[in-house]
Amino acid sequence: MKIFLLSDNTHTLSGMRLSGVEGIVVHEREEILKEL
Repeated sequence: MKIFLLSDNTHTLSGMRLSGVEGIVVHEREEILKEL
């Protein structure tokens, strides 16, 4: 199973990275759609 986080919060991303989950921070709708 693969997990990838799309978050608008840097603290959430930092916490998930500590547990081994990759991800990015996005703020705009266009960024979210691009990453999906």
